Amino acid sequence: MFGRIRRAGGLLLMNKKLSNQSKILLIFIFLISVSHYTQALSRSDGPHMRGTLGFPIIFLSIYFINKIFQIKINFFDQINKSVKKSFFLFILIGQVFFLFLMSEFAIGYSHKAYSLIGQTINIENIKTFKSRFDKFINREDNYYLDDRLIDIVNYYRDIVKNDKCVQIFNYDTAISYLVKKQTCTRYFHVWAMGSKKNQLKFISELKISKPNFILLGGPRNYYGGTSASERLPYAYKYILDNYSKYKQIDEWIFYKIN
Repeated sequence: MFGRIRRAGGLLLMNKKLSNQSKILLIFIFLISVSHYTQALSRSDGPHMRGTLGFPIIFLSIYFINKIFQIKINFFDQINKSVKKSFFLFILIGQVFFLFLMSEFAIGYSHKAYSLIGQTINIENIKTFKSRFDKFINREDNYYLDDRLIDIVNYYRDIVKNDKCVQIFNYDTAISYLVKKQTCTRYFHVWAMGSKKNQLKFISELKISKPNFILLGGPRNYYGGTSASERLPYAYKYILDNYSKYKQIDEWIFYKIN
């Protein structure tokens, strides 16, 4: 892979048709693209792979729009001044139109796969952003939760009211925030724990903090196709060896320290 990267960089530098400024910009875009792509490979899932297109598309768009403006300037020098202004406005409006068109039909995302809510990018939302933002950040947490999750949060908050911290072992990362307790380990988002080395660190921190309860399961337990217990077998075995099933509410299961 890195051999191909070096060859691509060499071909770019040897291209005599490009100015030095263009070469610097394209090399910068190239390096940003490679770094984001390698980061996506570390996660190896569709949304992160598609997300790597974001910065390259932005920078390449800037580059090509700049080229288009250069072509316009050269073209304007050859036409009558009376038509320059109207022609420029026509091109500018066309660019704005295509920008919103790209936003409406975002590349690489399926709204059916990721959300039941239709696309909401429009001019009106931009105009009302501040008022909507102020309204949403001042809402109570329960406004954003369904009844089942409200019950789980209330129950969890009650059983840990005298504890300093909480620990979840599922993909409901926000629960520790909703319970208003810090996490007992650095691994508040167990999806990112991954390797055996990190699982052993997680176990070491559990041995020190000794949370009274750990929350497992839940309706998002198979998010991404694999549950936390399957992805993190060493950590899961430690929990089973040192904690016992305490209470199950719907798909959520609370384990209590032995």
